[in-house]
Amino acid sequence: LTLPAIYDISSSGDFHSELCDQIGFGVVVDASCVRHVGALGAQVLVSAARFWRSEGVSFSVDGGSEAFSLGLARLGIEASDLSVSGHSSSGHSSEGVS
Repeated sequence: LTLPAIYDISSSGDFHSELCDQIGFGVVVDASCVRHVGALGAQVLVSAARFWRSEGVSFSVDGGSEAFSLGLARLGIEASDLSVSGHSSSGHSSEGVS
């Protein structure tokens, strides 16, 4: 999955939908093109990482641009908050990402 260049409230809903389609599978998010990350976008990523962790499935954000990294830092989010090493490649849940 690839984050849009401007990842904020206007684009986080679409990305959330894409994430929900991947529940139960390992996910790698490409953040290399991000020029701006807003608080709601970051919240979706943190929530997803926590959900994938609870499911025991891998989740990572790779290739974060400098703007992406700085945006997360301003929000108090560390890269380790967005990386999960999974233990399985399946295990669908009915609850989803909130």
